[in-house]
Amino acid sequence: MAEIMLHLAPAFISCVLTLLLLLLHCNSLSHDGEILFKIKKEDWNDARNALSSWNQSHPNPCAWKGISCDTFNSVITVDLAGSSISGNLTYALCGLPNLTMLILQDNTFSGPFPIGLLQCKRLQMLDLSSNQFAGTLPSRISELSKLRVLNLAYNAFIGSVPPAFGMLSMLEALFLHDNSLSGAFPHFVGKLKFLKNLTFDNNPLRAGELPSELGNLKQLQQLWLQNCSLLGGIPNFLGNLTQLEELDLSLNHLSGEIPTSLMALSNLTDLFLYGNNLSGQIPANIGQLRSMYSLDFGDNQLYGTIPEGVSNLTYLNSLHLYNNRLTGEIPAELGKLRYLSYLKLFGNKLSGWLPQSLGTFSNLILVDLEGNELEGPLPKNLCQRGVLYSFLGSSNKFNGSLPKSFENCSTVEYLYIKNNHLSGEIPPGLWGASNLKELFLSNNKFEGQISAAIGEAKNLSRLEISNNRFEGRIPPQVGQLINLQVFEASNNSLSGPIPDELMGLSLVSTLQLDHNFLSGEIPKEIMSLKQLSQLNLGHNRLTGEIPAALNDIMNSLDLSNNLLSGGVPPELGNLKLNVFNVSNNALSGRIPDALDIPAYKEGFVGNPRLCGGRNLMLSSCTSAHKLSPKNLSLFLVMLLLMLAVVLGFIYLYCAYVRKPSQSAEMDELSILSNLKESGPSGFQGHSELMVATEKPSPRKK
Repeated sequence: MAEIMLHLAPAFISCVLTLLLLLLHCNSLSHDGEILFKIKKEDWNDARNALSSWNQSHPNPCAWKGISCDTFNSVITVDLAGSSISGNLTYALCGLPNLTMLILQDNTFSGPFPIGLLQCKRLQMLDLSSNQFAGTLPSRISELSKLRVLNLAYNAFIGSVPPAFGMLSMLEALFLHDNSLSGAFPHFVGKLKFLKNLTFDNNPLRAGELPSELGNLKQLQQLWLQNCSLLGGIPNFLGNLTQLEELDLSLNHLSGEIPTSLMALSNLTDLFLYGNNLSGQIPANIGQLRSMYSLDFGDNQLYGTIPEGVSNLTYLNSLHLYNNRLTGEIPAELGKLRYLSYLKLFGNKLSGWLPQSLGTFSNLILVDLEGNELEGPLPKNLCQRGVLYSFLGSSNKFNGSLPKSFENCSTVEYLYIKNNHLSGEIPPGLWGASNLKELFLSNNKFEGQISAAIGEAKNLSRLEISNNRFEGRIPPQVGQLINLQVFEASNNSLSGPIPDELMGLSLVSTLQLDHNFLSGEIPKEIMSLKQLSQLNLGHNRLTGEIPAALNDIMNSLDLSNNLLSGGVPPELGNLKLNVFNVSNNALSGRIPDALDIPAYKEGFVGNPRLCGGRNLMLSSCTSAHKLSPKNLSLFLVMLLLMLAVVLGFIYLYCAYVRKPSQSAEMDELSILSNLKESGPSGFQGHSELMVATEKPSPRKK
């Protein structure tokens, strides 16, 4: 037995060693894995630990994040988009023999274009977009002859596009938008006969016209040339690009008319021509664009009417014709488009009624009609679908009441309908719309009260309801609008006190409640409005004193035409006011020296008891003016006491000092009496009588 065991021992040991070698081989990285692991360790900075799975405990890189392999476990794709990786991109990646797709979009790689990647000869897709690369584009880019997709957008590349880009004969997509490329438009891209996507948006190219070579790109589906300094007219050859689906020529300097040839592009879904100098009329055959989804001709000089053919664009979702010179009525059939969600027609001279079916058949999200001459009632179903986000209809001639669909329009965030002829009451549901951020109702004929439901509009930041016929009290629920920044309710018939709850809104910067019938005192809590810069409470019936504790950022204060009394608080002198008006009240006392400037002269008129203000040309302050009401009372009491003392002295003087004069009068009377009794014989003659009567009186002593 021992001999048998001894004979088998070498074979057993050999098997064990073989198994160990197999186990070691199973746990070791493949060739591709070793390359990737080394790149992670030596070249890249993985700030977010996005490559935690790239480790030796997972020997098969095909299971690592962002790695895809073919059937032979060879890496063909590295996709690390949005991983916040930085570091160096070297030729090491080209050690992956079958790498065809490298996607490093939205990371933080920087520096010049990584020339080492030009050794990755099998690359068909290279995406380095949304990084921090700079410098010029590589002149040897044609070495990547198999490239089908090249995306270098959203970087900081400069200079001209090298002619070598026109030699990428297999290229189907070239994305160079949002860089700082200059030079002339690269006409040589017209050689790329397989090109389907071409974007140059937002590059400061040299001003010039579109090269005719673009007409050779018969397979082109996407052409984005926004903000590329293009001049001249829109070339007719674009109408020959029959596969075109997206055309963006916006924000350039294009002029002339919109070519009717563009209307033959039946596959076109997006046409953006806004922000140019285009003139003429909208082509009458626009209805041929049956695939159109987004149409934007805004910010041009187009005139005439909106063609009826627009109503034939059955898939139209967005129609923008704003800031032109369009006239006439909006086609009634436009309201029946079932996919229409965005309608911007503001800044024209459109007239007539809005299509009354607007909002009935489609999910309206945004409607902007401001600055036209539209009239009639608002369509009753504007918010029927319950997705309306914004309706902007200010500065028209709309009349009638608000549609009932606004009662339950909880999705609306912006409602601008000021400067119209609308009337009636505001539905409580609109006052309290939970998502409402800005409500502009000024300059209409609305009436009724501000509903207490307004407290539910927690997101409201601007409430402008001036120049209407609202009445009643400002509800205390306004104090629940924690995001309110602007509250304008001038020229209404609001009454009662200013609610104390309003003073707790720390974000309010503008408070205009003038020309109402508000009464009571100005809440002293106004000091808590730390952001308040404009306060207008003029032309009301407010009483009491001006609060002394105002904030230090206010620049406009109007408390005129009220019944305010007391003095002007010295603290107001600390404010840097552009507007200051406390005229026509019952204020008294000295004006603070800091407010004694000519610019405020009219702000103090109508307060006859104010004094001081040498620059304001008011009467000088007497000692009485200098005294506060409390000290004035004390002064009067002391004055009365002093008067009593003086009167006492006079009485004593009369009572005691006048007694000797009465004795002298008695002596003279005695002499006369003796004279009568004695007769002339009592004296020795006339001379004695004269001597007796001329005796000095005691009064003259």
